[in-house]
Amino acid sequence: MAEHGNDIESDLLRFWNLDLIADLGTPRLTWRRLGVLIERAPDESALARTLAGEGALWTPERHLLAGVIDSLGVVAYLLGGTIVTLGGAKDNPVPHPKPIERPGIETGKPAAENRGLMQLARKMGQKPVTQ
Repeated sequence: MAEHGNDIESDLLRFWNLDLIADLGTPRLTWRRLGVLIERAPDESALARTLAGEGALWTPERHLLAGVIDSLGVVAYLLGGTIVTLGGAKDNPVPHPKPIERPGIETGKPAAENRGLMQLARKMGQKPVTQ
């Protein structure tokens, strides 16, 4: 409690409208209930962010959404290159897409060579995008 008291206090106010100082030890906030609320604190709580880092905010849904956005960037790059090539230009005006940074996932490594949109890029005559 001494180490994370501020996080716990702010989470109690934010999520449950409980005042740690005024309510603790009353029927409104028993010690048991305090333990349950701390144990089951939401992923976006200050306590979870302190204990797990910013990765706590990255739920599976957020990872999937970031993947969709990354894929749309690749599609825009491929379509932009195709349209410009059909018009006779040599350079793709759409910038290379950069993936959304995710906690715990390193960027800067080449993407898989023979999967998904990268394989499609090669088939369409585009230079594959690397992360």
